[in-house]
Amino acid sequence: MQAFQRAAAVFCMACIGAELVSLFGGQGWAGRCIKAVAGLYILAVLLAQLPHLPGRVAAAFSGNTAPAALSAIQSDVLETEILTQTKARLEEYCAVQCRQQFGLDIRVTVTLEKAGQQVVVKKAVAAFPAGCTAAQKQAALSFLQQTLGAPTAAEESTP
Repeated sequence: MQAFQRAAAVFCMACIGAELVSLFGGQGWAGRCIKAVAGLYILAVLLAQLPHLPGRVAAAFSGNTAPAALSAIQSDVLETEILTQTKARLEEYCAVQCRQQFGLDIRVTVTLEKAGQQVVVKKAVAAFPAGCTAAQKQAALSFLQQTLGAPTAAEESTP
């Protein structure tokens, strides 16, 4: 722990020194160069002290901070969040495209499925407004099926 405290103290002193040099030397070319050299010195000292730090502190700097179980939970949460955002964006994209191409204000609900490393659209359901014609429905369903590559069903939306 003393090695870590020593590294932290050197870091603080180097930061203070760099700031003082910057204040006295101004923000000209020389001041920026000295500040950059001080920053490199800070990194060099930290890297030199890293092998001497105790196991837990060194692990924190090396990026191995989370145990495997916690890492797996975080990975699952991140994956779920990405799938949720992908689903929402895909539904919004399809609704906007149908509004622009066919003049229909529909609501699209997409079901995603993970197949190995890929995520695919399992199915899609489009909710059409009450006054929609059969030709408009067919054109929109055809577009959605072609765009999503999945079976697409229609349902009447409730007012």
